[in-house]
Amino acid sequence: MKTMLRLMAVLFLPLALTSCFLIPGAFTSNLDLRKDGNFTFAYQGEIIFQSPDEMMKDGKTDVWTDDKANCSGPIQGAKQNGDEEAVSEEDRPCTKAEMAEKKKAWEAEQKASADKKLKDSQQFAALFGYSPLDDAANQKFAAQLMRYDGWKSVVYKGKGVFQVDYRITGKLGYDFIFPTFPQGDFIIPFVQLRKRDQEAVAVSAPALIGGGLRGMAAKMKAIGAPDAKDVPQSTRTRGTLTVTTDGEILTNNTENGPINVANGRALSWSIDSSSEKVPEALVRLQ
Repeated sequence: MKTMLRLMAVLFLPLALTSCFLIPGAFTSNLDLRKDGNFTFAYQGEIIFQSPDEMMKDGKTDVWTDDKANCSGPIQGAKQNGDEEAVSEEDRPCTKAEMAEKKKAWEAEQKASADKKLKDSQQFAALFGYSPLDDAANQKFAAQLMRYDGWKSVVYKGKGVFQVDYRITGKLGYDFIFPTFPQGDFIIPFVQLRKRDQEAVAVSAPALIGGGLRGMAAKMKAIGAPDAKDVPQSTRTRGTLTVTTDGEILTNNTENGPINVANGRALSWSIDSSSEKVPEALVRLQ
């Protein structure tokens, strides 16, 4: 069984690092969990579609600059009769013709990359029900989300960024995850509540950290997968997750532990691009 898990990890990690993910941008999220099982969850802020290579670019658009070109060796068309400059194997300034050729090759690479991103976008659409590179489709997707419970406001801001206001109140007779999307077949939850025995609820936030990539990499390493220390994290992620409860906090991995508040005790996690630890807590109700 362990061998099979290792094989799955080795196969899945490269796929994860080249796929498309939903990540938090700037956000504030609050969960209030009562002993009688009632809960209120809210997320206000950005949800961003972003691929790992875009995370590493920090949202900057790549444009051609002459310093991308490196030239060495003989200069085509130059006299080479003992001309040391003409036959030099060291790096040298590119000629205009060489610069034009290298720019053309770079532009071809950029087009191939854009074509691949479009294909990835279409595959992503099959999973989540929308195409991240189609602004018109994203506008319709935002309007569609608002027809579902909890989505108070969804505004598409362009470049894969959705500004959302999500708030929902319910009773934990079931597990809860956020976000979920119509027509979506796969999601790594920003926040999830899982019921356990003895009236306990496990709270975790796997995709608030790098869209779930870092959490997956850590689990895969634990079962023998290669170390994924270079897993990217979006520099746009920054926010706070706060959990308040009148239940008994059995475990948590906050930096400072629970503090007393008017309606019970509170746990808080500050999250940014340097965060590596998935927020987790276990709360006993009743």
